[in-house]
Amino acid sequence: MALTYDKKALLSRRAIEAIGEITSSMPPEEARQVIQRVLWMMREESGGCAWSGPEILGEIVRGNPKPFEDIVPIIASFYEEEIFKSGVIRALERIAEVRPGLARPHLNRLSTAPAGTASRRS
Repeated sequence: MALTYDKKALLSRRAIEAIGEITSSMPPEEARQVIQRVLWMMREESGGCAWSGPEILGEIVRGNPKPFEDIVPIIASFYEEEIFKSGVIRALERIAEVRPGLARPHLNRLSTAPAGTASRRS
């Protein structure tokens, strides 16, 4: 996780992709624990921030889409937070490469929504 903080570094991109690869070989319930940890780190109450959280979640879904379809709308819900905007788009685009029907509707909605009106997370 520590290698994912510098979003401009190639090493970070590779670390994010590696998390997706590693979790794709885990039982879904174990991978879901990783998802829960990343989501917790992305929320303000954690005291820290997983700046690459959307991309990490996207790689996890991309590596094993079926059991994690429910995570795609959660990823999209972080679009309203400026720090995560580009990561949300990147995550949805990566998921769309393997499951277009899963991510495309969210990408289309976010790209056509006026500023400040994309879905909010609860």
